[in-house]
Amino acid sequence: MKMEKDLFYRSFEIDQRQIDVENRTIELSISSENPVTRFFGNEIILHSEDSIDFSGFNSALYNHNPEKIIGRFINPRVEKKRAYATLVFDNDELGETAMQKVISGSLKGASIGYSVKEFRELQPGEKWRGFEGPTFISTKTKIHEASLTPIAADSTVGIGRRTLEGINIIKSKTEDKTMTKEEVQAIINESIGKLNIPKAEDIATAVRAMLTEDAKPKMKIDTAVFVDLLGRAGAVSMELKAKVADMAGDGNTEIEILRAITEATSPPPDTTDKGDIGDGLKKKQTQRATITTFKGVEDKDFFASLSSPGISLS
Repeated sequence: MKMEKDLFYRSFEIDQRQIDVENRTIELSISSENPVTRFFGNEIILHSEDSIDFSGFNSALYNHNPEKIIGRFINPRVEKKRAYATLVFDNDELGETAMQKVISGSLKGASIGYSVKEFRELQPGEKWRGFEGPTFISTKTKIHEASLTPIAADSTVGIGRRTLEGINIIKSKTEDKTMTKEEVQAIINESIGKLNIPKAEDIATAVRAMLTEDAKPKMKIDTAVFVDLLGRAGAVSMELKAKVADMAGDGNTEIEILRAITEATSPPPDTTDKGDIGDGLKKKQTQRATITTFKGVEDKDFFASLSSPGISLS
C-alpha cells in the first residue's frame, strides 16, 4: 500500500459499544470540526459534502503500518459536521486479533492520516461560517487512511517534517492589497444590501415631503380654543365651520378667526340716510359691534348676539 509522506494526523477514541461481533464491524467517527493546535496555529477541518475527499480511503491499518492491514472501510460519509466510516475486520489472523483487542479494550484508540489542499485563514476577530479567527480552516481535505492504535496517537505526529508548502491559503479579502475596483465595489454593494439602506431616490422623496410639511403654516391656537371656535362656527353653518378649520390650519390667530365668525353672522354696516324722522333728525342704521374676544361671554349672550347684531359684547 502506497502512503503519502506528508500527512497530518488526528486521534479519536473508539466507542466499543459500536462493535458488531457477528458481522465483524465497528462504526467509527473519524473526524470532526474540533480545533487542533498545529505549528502554524489552530486548525479546523470544515465538514461538508464538498469539503471532504474520501477517494482512495479504503484500508484499515494497525498503528499506521501499511504492511499490517486489519480490514477495510466502507460507507465513508459526512453527517452533522462529522466524518463517519464502518470498519470491516478481515477474517484472517491479523483481523481477528485486532477485533478481539478492540473488544477487550487493548486497542482503544484510532488515528487518521489526511492532507490539506486548501486553507482559509481567518484574521483575529474575523468570522466565517460560524468560525472566528485567528485560525486556519481546511476547506479541502483528503482522508488517506485510518489506523487502530494501542494509545490514541498524538495529534502532532508528523508535524516536524511537514510544511505548508503546496497548500493553497485563502486570506481574508480585507488583507488583500491587490483587490480590483470591481471587487471593492462588490463588497460595498453587499454591505449596503445587508444594512438595508434606502435608495437615493427614496431619501430624496422623503426629504421633499419633510420640506413641504415644514413650509406649511402652523396653528397658532391651542386645541381647546380650536374646538371652541369650531363649536361656535358650527352653530351657524357647516360652511362656516369648514372655513374656521381652514383658517386655523393656515395659521390665523384667535382674534382673526373671531372676526371672521362675527362678519359671517352680522349684516353689513349701513349708514345710508333712511329719511327724516322729525325734528330734523335723520334715521340711520346702527353700525354693528365688533367682537374682539369671547372671554367672559356666556353662551346665551353669544347666541343672542347672533340674532341681534346690535348687541355689543366687547
